[in-house]
Amino acid sequence: MNLGAKFISAILQMLIVFGVSCAAVAVSTAGAVLTIGGLSDFLEMVQMMSESFVRGGLHWGDLVSLAFLMFLSWTLIIMTGFLAVILARTILIRSRFAGLLAEKKLSV
Repeated sequence: MNLGAKFISAILQMLIVFGVSCAAVAVSTAGAVLTIGGLSDFLEMVQMMSESFVRGGLHWGDLVSLAFLMFLSWTLIIMTGFLAVILARTILIRSRFAGLLAEKKLSV
C-alpha cells in the first residue's frame, strides 16, 4: 500500500472508531437512564436544561463550540497515533532505530 492509501485508511478507521464510541455512549446513557432514575427523571433533567437555555443561562453557540473543540482534540490525538504507526511502518521499517514500533519480517 502506498502512503496515500494508508492515510485514507487511517481516517476511515478514525471515523469508524468515533461512530462506535458514540454508539457505546448512547447505549450506556440509555442503560443508566433505565436502571438508575427511569425515564421520568431523565425527562425532568432535559426540561431543566431547556429552561436554562430559554432563560439565557446556557447558549447554543457555547455548547456547539465545546462539542467541536472536544471532537477536534480527540481527532488530533487519534491522528497523531495513526501518524506514528504509519511512519513506523513506512519509514522506520528498515531502520536500525525501528525497535518495537516497526513491523519486522522474519525469514524462515
